[in-house]
Amino acid sequence: MNIGQLEYVVEVIRFSSFALAAKARRASPQALSKAVSNLERELGVKLFERTGRSIEATPFAREFEKRARHILFELEQLRRFPAVFFAEASEGRSFRLAISDVCRAYA
Repeated sequence: MNIGQLEYVVEVIRFSSFALAAKARRASPQALSKAVSNLERELGVKLFERTGRSIEATPFAREFEKRARHILFELEQLRRFPAVFFAEASEGRSFRLAISDVCRAYA
């Protein structure tokens, strides 16, 4: 499983379309479909019911998408962390994160 696959699942559910999700992610529909199929194979579960040109997210996919959104949000926060950290440091504010805080977050 990779970040791109998580982003694809979120977009496919958002648009209810592989083609529109691919356009939003600037990927080819074939590449997006293959990535989602690989993820389904890796998880051992169907994420989407495909009927002709329409798709519908499975109940599992809807729950998976909530968790994927959370992970993607946290990754974005992590990407922004250096800028926030150094901005606070330059303002004379200290930043402190205890190991217990990190452990509690994952408990």
